[in-house]
Amino acid sequence: MGATHETHTCEAFIALLQHIAKDRGWQLIRERALPNGRRPDVTFEQNAIPRGYYEAKDSSDDLDREIARKFEQGYPKFNILFEDTRQAVLYQNNTRIDPVSLAPENALGLARLLQTFFEYSAPDIERYDDALARFRDNVTALASSLRNVIASAHERQPAFQAAYQRFHQICQTAIDPAIRPEQIDEMLIQHLMTERLIRNLFNNPDFSRRNVIAAAIEEVIAALTSPAFSRDEYLRELNTYYQAIEAAAVGLDFTTKQRVLNEVYGRFFQGYSTRVADTHGIVYTPQEIVAFMCQSVIDILRDDFGKTLADPEVVIVDPCTSTGNFIVQLLLRANLPPPDLRNLYRERLFANEVLLMPYYVAALNIEHTFYELFGSYEPFEGLCFVDTLEIAERKQLSFLTERNTERVRRQKEAPITVIIGNPPYNAWQKRENDNNRNRRYPILDARIRETYSADSRATLRNSLYDPYVRFFRWAVDRLEGRDGIVAFVSNNSFIDGYAFDGMRKHLLQDFTHIYHLDLGGNSRKAQHGEKISNVFDIRVGVGITIAVSRRAHTERHIFYCAVPEEGKKQKKLEWLAQHTPIPLPLSPQAGKGESEIADATSPALLGQAADATSPALLAGRGSGGGVWRTPPELWHKLKHFAREMRRNPTPAEEHLWQHLRRAQRHGVKFRRQHTIGQFVVDFYAHEAHLIVEVDGEIHERTQEYDALRTQVLESMGFRVLRFTNDEVFNQTVSVLKRIDEALTPIPRPLSPQAGKGESESADATSPALLAGRGSGGGVWHTPPELGKEETKAAEALTPIPRPLSPQAGKGESESADATSPALLAGRGSGSGVWQSITPNAQHNWLQVAELDAFQTFLPMGSKHAKTDMQGAPQTIFDTYSGGVKTNRDDVVYDFRQNVLLERVKQFINAYRAELDRYKQALEDKESAADDINIDDFVDYTRLKWDGTLKMHLQRQRKTKFDATKVRQSLYRPFCKQWLYFDRLLINSIYRQHYFFPTPETEAENRVICLTGTGSEKPFMVMLTNLISDLHLVGAGSGSQCFPFYTYVEDGTNRCENITDWALAQFRAHYGDQNISKWDIFYYIYAVLHQPEYRARFAEPLKKELPRIPFAPDFWAYAQAGRQLGDLHVNYESAPEYPLREVWALGKPMSYRVEDAMKLRSSSAPGKYVLEVNSSLRLEGIPSEALAYKLGNRSALEWLVEQYRVKQGRDPNGYGDEQYIVRLVKRVVHVSLETLRIVRELPNLF
Repeated sequence: MGATHETHTCEAFIALLQHIAKDRGWQLIRERALPNGRRPDVTFEQNAIPRGYYEAKDSSDDLDREIARKFEQGYPKFNILFEDTRQAVLYQNNTRIDPVSLAPENALGLARLLQTFFEYSAPDIERYDDALARFRDNVTALASSLRNVIASAHERQPAFQAAYQRFHQICQTAIDPAIRPEQIDEMLIQHLMTERLIRNLFNNPDFSRRNVIAAAIEEVIAALTSPAFSRDEYLRELNTYYQAIEAAAVGLDFTTKQRVLNEVYGRFFQGYSTRVADTHGIVYTPQEIVAFMCQSVIDILRDDFGKTLADPEVVIVDPCTSTGNFIVQLLLRANLPPPDLRNLYRERLFANEVLLMPYYVAALNIEHTFYELFGSYEPFEGLCFVDTLEIAERKQLSFLTERNTERVRRQKEAPITVIIGNPPYNAWQKRENDNNRNRRYPILDARIRETYSADSRATLRNSLYDPYVRFFRWAVDRLEGRDGIVAFVSNNSFIDGYAFDGMRKHLLQDFTHIYHLDLGGNSRKAQHGEKISNVFDIRVGVGITIAVSRRAHTERHIFYCAVPEEGKKQKKLEWLAQHTPIPLPLSPQAGKGESEIADATSPALLGQAADATSPALLAGRGSGGGVWRTPPELWHKLKHFAREMRRNPTPAEEHLWQHLRRAQRHGVKFRRQHTIGQFVVDFYAHEAHLIVEVDGEIHERTQEYDALRTQVLESMGFRVLRFTNDEVFNQTVSVLKRIDEALTPIPRPLSPQAGKGESESADATSPALLAGRGSGGGVWHTPPELGKEETKAAEALTPIPRPLSPQAGKGESESADATSPALLAGRGSGSGVWQSITPNAQHNWLQVAELDAFQTFLPMGSKHAKTDMQGAPQTIFDTYSGGVKTNRDDVVYDFRQNVLLERVKQFINAYRAELDRYKQALEDKESAADDINIDDFVDYTRLKWDGTLKMHLQRQRKTKFDATKVRQSLYRPFCKQWLYFDRLLINSIYRQHYFFPTPETEAENRVICLTGTGSEKPFMVMLTNLISDLHLVGAGSGSQCFPFYTYVEDGTNRCENITDWALAQFRAHYGDQNISKWDIFYYIYAVLHQPEYRARFAEPLKKELPRIPFAPDFWAYAQAGRQLGDLHVNYESAPEYPLREVWALGKPMSYRVEDAMKLRSSSAPGKYVLEVNSSLRLEGIPSEALAYKLGNRSALEWLVEQYRVKQGRDPNGYGDEQYIVRLVKRVVHVSLETLRIVRELPNLF
């Protein structure tokens, strides 16, 4: 191949491996550390289990010698591939496979080798994969069987009945007064099916005894045991899965076992109870997010409050801890001496979880972290099995067990000052027929009503009761007026959602500084075919909010930053990792510097313990309170030691330095023999936080220490690359390539003020760590005797400078309160810069300038004008309405009228039967006080229920079948369907019965349908003469309809809906009395298509109904609007665009859609092809036709999406076999004509 260095082939080889791995479902991870600290070039993983490794070497290497060295260093032998640009060697199951030449003529040999590599699976892993694949289905079956066992015990076992009754009463008091027996049964089943796995996977045989909740549940399980039920015998069916999972996890480190457990956990809930996952919105928080948030809190405490996690005023709770990752990260990043860290763990850390299995996992994770830090087990007494929001609802405290109740009591009495976590993201149950409603919290919901809801201008405010909003409201109240911090990663609809204006208002009243990092990921806002990645793999947008309340702040500020939307989930997480603040290191013990350690190899470098068995991060780190600082004498000793090392480098260090010193690689300057905390590192690039170490011969005797040193440096936020002397001398190009790849410098911050950079701030150059910020003993400071050299050495520990103050001309050093924390400093440019936001009077945070300009235009309508029966409304339209909201499209819509009528008959008959049954139940009640729970009463197997239909049942409303109620409707753009227009069967018809009360009104009325407020889809508008659906452009976007005429319900008393006030405004502005209301109507329709209007006011159009500006040329817009209106209303009679019909040979001719049409790009430039069915395709579709968008799809894509055969629905029901094909041609014509008319519109501004 001609290549001699690994860099010439490494990236190409990795790209090849990545391509194959993707097909296999393996994840490629670069330089992931093994349990022994070694980092293979690539690790492959699937289902959280390592599958193989890849290591690249140079052709100048002795490959066999290098392989032997790697194995001596502890590299695994079960499936690892080595290559040196000339040959590839594979080891599998400790056996070497014959080398394969990488010469071009041996491509087949390489292919076979890679096939062997990717197809290999150790027996334990094969069993593990098979277990995971079948785990879900078997869990479902076994859980169902266990429910039957428990149901039988309820009836036949007195001992179980008594124990269960006691436990049920405890759960009613502790968890939810309305908790149902089946919910408690599920808790027992979860425990039965997962306790063994948790116990064995983590080698924790005493888990059920130690854990306060597991012990209580074990008592009930013990009562369940009988001659008819043996736990071990009954769970024998799962033994294969348990054993396979446990065997595959042997030898894995704790972190990898956590990933395995998370994988199993996900499979468990997929099979066991999707309803539980639906209710609680089970989502795991990526470690990058956890790390960012935890370090942000730590840095804000330091920079804003002058405190650390050691301060007694810092009391922390994670209210929805899931698997405990936030608490774990806080412990790992606390940088406290052992006594202070123990105190934090025992007294000032709290966490809550309401689901049993994650509660168990959280206990394991947190308690194991403590064990890793201190070498001894201690239960985490701050962990409570409780619904956090329920604590606020009740004064009476009793939570499951005495110990758990005591934990909750202690938490409730604690003066919480920091709240951090990931609240549930799920708002409402996905389907009413799941009977899975999220529970209500009367006290908390009342607080939302009197604050967030009371100050909202929105009509629909249901989203204000989303779980994450409840947690924001709870968090504010839980601070109880104290200074503090709330850090949540959550759905971020509140940032710009229309219904959240009141919430935004109160957040800025409740907090003095708010930082919001927008992680994007709202797939519902994506254009059709556009892929938007989400860090949680969910459909709603996500953001990190860090809200600070401090009485000393003299001004209130909002800072906003958006992570770039392009790229996959991993790219966003990498961006976040790069911008995660670096934790400040602890200084070593006073007087103990690296210079005092004779050969720099002793474990005592990390503490007094010489046996390297005490926890590395905590051992022997001095004493005393406050924040640690490096003693002056240590700095002087380290300075002298580093200077001597610079004067006397090793040959390998000198060789590498000659390459690093010649040029500032990627604009990054390297320093050699640089002091960081208690270490002197070989080479350091401050801008990239990158450390490069050269390991000499002594490294063979200090591997354990070096791995420990690397672990400490990485825990501080630095990246560490290690190279051997041999690699530096013989693989220099490869070494430099690795260094270049690692150089990702963090850009310097931009000032929020135009033209103001950090260099203009008063003291932006002095290290924040050493700048003496704050007061008292809780602040890092530079000893006065240190000079320039020491300050330069300390820059490695310096947080990124803060953004300039929003005050004009004020830099951060001039700001009275020095508020912006270093971690949240504006980094880089473009979308990566923190913006200072000033809300407008309507409490909008984003696009404020456009929103204010928007307010100067004429309003199309308002809810006040719509409901005001007195006076003349000052809006263009008197009234408007949403489209019909059915909540059961599959019942009341169909392409075929006869099929629809038959289905509706069946539905009405089933409803009547339910009504009769309900009446009988009312008669059979023992007393009037006995309520019938309608959610539990109705039969979900016969009808598709919603809240409105249940209300009709409770009010005993009747209905009868009436074929005259069938009407044509516009279901989706350019897609008509028959609709059974009936109040009882449709959730809400809104005012559609006043717009089109009879079929005759369709001939004369016109309605402008447009995107309503709060839409997740791009703005769209379409004219129609039919009843339209609320979700005209799909879920996540409601439509609002503005008719020209309104009627009473019998079709009489026709009234013009455009107000006289609007007519007067237009005539006065243009000085033209010839302007009519129809002219205004079509003028508006054209304005709403105008590209500049849509682009400039995209944000305002999400928040409120359109406002209409006065265009320079009224008549040009009125004429264009009339053309557009006629084109869109009469699309079925539009000319057919001349597409070429291409028929497949040997197949019968047919115009019918058989399954789904397929639209794809053509080999002809600028053209598309539509495959109608297996015999017919339409060619020559101009790509420009797809530019006419309605929501996130083009008109043609809506046609393809809707006119397909699915779930018994057949769109070929128009009596004309060619209807759909002709419709395609017509919609292509309509699309092109629409674009032409819009292009010719004159400028609007």
